[in-house]
Amino acid sequence: MAFHIRTDDAEFWVRDGRITFSPQEGAETRSAACAIAGLVDCHAHSTFDLSDRGLAPGSAAVVTANLADYFAAGVTACRDTGGVSMAAVDAHDPRLIAAGRFLAPPGRYITSWTLPTTAAELVDAVGAQVRSGATWVKIVDDWFSPENGRVEQHYEPAVLAAAVDAAHRGGARVAMHCMDTASVEAGLQCGVDSIEHGCNIQPEQIERMAAARVAWCPTVTLVSGFMLGQELPDPQYQERARRFYLEELYALLPLAAARGVTILAGSDTIPPAEFWREIANLHRYGLDAQTALASATSAARAYLGLPDIGEGSPADVVLYDADPRLDPDVLSRPALVMIAGEVLSAR
Repeated sequence: MAFHIRTDDAEFWVRDGRITFSPQEGAETRSAACAIAGLVDCHAHSTFDLSDRGLAPGSAAVVTANLADYFAAGVTACRDTGGVSMAAVDAHDPRLIAAGRFLAPPGRYITSWTLPTTAAELVDAVGAQVRSGATWVKIVDDWFSPENGRVEQHYEPAVLAAAVDAAHRGGARVAMHCMDTASVEAGLQCGVDSIEHGCNIQPEQIERMAAARVAWCPTVTLVSGFMLGQELPDPQYQERARRFYLEELYALLPLAAARGVTILAGSDTIPPAEFWREIANLHRYGLDAQTALASATSAARAYLGLPDIGEGSPADVVLYDADPRLDPDVLSRPALVMIAGEVLSAR
C-alpha cells in the first residue's frame, strides 16, 4: 500500500516500505502537523524487562517486546549500551545498534548485570564482543566501591586505551559509563566515542569533547532522580552530584551545545513509553527545544549513521498533531507510527 504524508512543512510518499518524494498514484493521504523519521533512544538497555512484562531478562523475547514497546511510543531506533546477555546483538535488527555485555571488574558495578572482566582480560573481552557482532562496546569505568562506598575508577588509563584501540580496529565504537570527573577524564584520554552520564563533568572537559568529537549522553531523567532522590554511600560525592544536577548542569548542557558537542538523548532503564521525558528534561536543563529534539532525531541519526527522511530511506515515520519543537510533551502522543511502510498505530 502507498501513503501520501503531508505535514505543515513536508510532503513525501511511501511505497514498498521506502520513502520517496515522487508522487504515487492511488496513495492514501495521512496529514499531521509534523513528521519525523522516528525518535532514537541513544542509551537503551533492551535486555532488561523495561515495561515489567514478566519476561526473563537477557532473553530474545524481552528484546523483541521492548522493541515493540519502543515502536508504539514513536521510538523507531535504539542504541543499546550494554546488556545482561548478548541478545540485543544476536537480534541482528537494523533498528537496534547494540553493544554486548557490560564490562566491569569482578565484584564492581551491579554484579548481576556485568560480564566480570579483569584489567588483563579487558582487551580480549572487547575483541570477543566485536567478533560476535557488537558495533558498540560498553565499558563501566567507575562506581561505588563495595569496600568504602566511594566512587572509584575501575581500569588504568593504559588498559582503557588498549581496549578502545581494540574496538576501533574491529570497526566498533566505545561508550564509557562515567559517574565522576576522573572517569570522564580517562575517557577523553583514551579516545572513547561517547561519554555516558558524565556526572560532574567540567567545562574544560566539554571543550575537549568538542575538539575530539566525543558525544555526550547525559541520561538526565534517570540519573538526576537517582542522585537527588536517595542517599548514596559516598556523602562527599553526593554533595557534588546534587550540586551538579541542581545548579551546574543548567549551564553545562547549553555550553556543550554551543561548542558543538553531539548531545544524545538516552533513557537508560526508563520504560520505552516514557522516553519522551528525556527530551523534555534536556530542554528543562537548558537546551533550546530544537536542540533537545535533535538529540533524539536528526543529531542522533547523523551520529549513529541512521537514515533520516530521505529518498529511498526506510519508511519508519512518526506523525504528531502539533510541533514538538514548541512543546516536547507532544512526543508522548504520536498520531501515527509507521514501521517499514506499515502503519503500526494511528489515532
